[in-house]
Amino acid sequence: MVRPGCSTGSLCMKNTSNTPFGYTGTGSLSATWAGIKCIAAGNVWSMFTYNGIKTTLNSNVSANLTSVLNVTRISRGVA
Repeated sequence: MVRPGCSTGSLCMKNTSNTPFGYTGTGSLSATWAGIKCIAAGNVWSMFTYNGIKTTLNSNVSANLTSVLNVTRISRGVA
């Protein structure tokens, strides 16, 4: 986990309060991040799971979501 917030190369999620959640390294983590409105892959591909759906973003890609999501798992690949 990156503290505070996100770094330029980290997987990053922001919730409706604009609180950033940043993660570096590779591997997977299961938790619940509520109210996510924006996701970014960082410097390697990243996968986000919500409602049983997996969305993968290539490195250096971000997305402003059309609806607020509860993300339940994140994964980061090897550069």
